Amino acid sequence: MQKIKCPKCGSKNMRIMGQATLVAPASMYGAFSKSNLRKKEVYLQGVNWETFDFICMNPKCCNTTNAYGNYVSKLEKENKELKERLKAAPKNTAYNKRLPD
Repeated sequence: MQKIKCPKCGSKNMRIMGQATLVAPASMYGAFSKSNLRKKEVYLQGVNWETFDFICMNPKCCNTTNAYGNYVSKLEKENKELKERLKAAPKNTAYNKRLPD
């Protein structure tokens, strides 16, 4: 296991925070607690690594770094860039006729 250092202060005291996918009975909807998460019918199916952040636990720093970047932000940026390219394309193309105003 590799030790991650804070890129801002160099501290090795780091935590990760991200999104996980759980599988549980539908009867537990809206009733998650620490004790319910320990039940055998609740299990971890996977993690969304794209959403993980590294958080420096040094109280003087508290820097947060994205591990792989937020995939939603990347998609929004790419979508915006593609729309700008389409708007810059010649006006009488099939692509621009379908573009919303």
